[in-house]
Amino acid sequence: MDIKLPYEHLDLLRRVAKHLATAEDVPTTLAAVLEWMSEECDLQRGVISLLSVDGAEIQANLTAGDIPTSKSNRMRYRPGEGITGKVFASGKPIYLPQIDEDSEFLDRSGIRRNLDLSALSFFCIPISYQGHVIGTLSADKRRDLITAPEAEIEFLLEIAELL
Repeated sequence: MDIKLPYEHLDLLRRVAKHLATAEDVPTTLAAVLEWMSEECDLQRGVISLLSVDGAEIQANLTAGDIPTSKSNRMRYRPGEGITGKVFASGKPIYLPQIDEDSEFLDRSGIRRNLDLSALSFFCIPISYQGHVIGTLSADKRRDLITAPEAEIEFLLEIAELL
């Protein structure tokens, strides 16, 4: 299937690639990528979760600016647990068209507690390095703003590849 990405997605991919190629401070650069996804593509509450050093859990390492550290510290999942853990274990992306319809969506951080979950979709994409899944990239988006979920997934797969 040939998926065409919107111009703003292609422009952001170009900017991310250029920014990562010259990055000296990787965490700051990755945080900027999450902010750009939010500002330019309406992908909100972005999170990059990585496998812990001991390999026991996936932990939110970088979050979009509106997620406080106290909340991101709660985002811990064992491989296979919740959507993030499933994506990590399977190495395959997951798209939830409507967050409130999936009992495996855990929202451990509670950042969506006061939001209408029926209006939100969720994307979670594996991040791989040298053939091994090392983490995930996730974000949600208002359902009414999604016209082509396959294109959103393809875009996020490209972002994860650059990461």
